[in-house]
Amino acid sequence: QLAITDATVPCCPPIAGMPDPNWLGVRPERIKIGDPANGHFDATVMKRTYLGGTMLYELNVADFPLAARVPTDGASPLPEVGSRVSVSWPAQSAWPLA
Repeated sequence: QLAITDATVPCCPPIAGMPDPNWLGVRPERIKIGDPANGHFDATVMKRTYLGGTMLYELNVADFPLAARVPTDGASPLPEVGSRVSVSWPAQSAWPLA
């Protein structure tokens, strides 16, 4: 796990010889959007772009930008711009960036 601000979020296992990372890399399609307070961080939806089979979200998490790509298959609701949501991801999907 990796501590970010006051939160601890899942991350891949440590990489030998790598200094403590300041950033995490997570692919947009691995980020899950849900109800506020049910994920790693709460975020605000700043923009959404329809891409056919997916919706690309631009999110703001504590003044940091984050992109998420969500299927438009009707399996989950698609938040509107201005909505508060939570974001989370599987531990194996996050990689430390030095």
